[in-house]
Amino acid sequence: MSEREQNLWYFLHIYKPANHKIDEHWQQAVQSSVSEHLKGDFMKNVIMILVIGFIVFEFIEHMIFPLFWYIKNRKKRSIYGVTGMLGKVAEVKQWQKSEGRVFVNGELWRAVSDVPLSTGDKAVIQSVEGLTLRVKPF
Repeated sequence: MSEREQNLWYFLHIYKPANHKIDEHWQQAVQSSVSEHLKGDFMKNVIMILVIGFIVFEFIEHMIFPLFWYIKNRKKRSIYGVTGMLGKVAEVKQWQKSEGRVFVNGELWRAVSDVPLSTGDKAVIQSVEGLTLRVKPF
């Protein structure tokens, strides 16, 4: 109970009219002043809770979540670009001696290998040199 509420409680129970009988008008006056007093505090508290809640939400949304995602994803290997292709399995579509074409990620790539491959074989991408993939048998 706040200090104001305690003072009002004390006032209601200690300071009564001289005949110790609470008069209806006196009771209504005290109740209306108490309700007005508490209504103002209530609205102020509601507004403060909403403002603080909004600030906490924005802090979490713009500071905590991005920090969490950064920490979670910082050790993942990139799936884009050259580094994302290394180690992927490609299907040989056409091969002659030490070079041919392989199918990976929905695209046909020129590929070279030290080991001869045949059509339909699977190969692992070892490195990327320009637009040519260096592969080895899977």
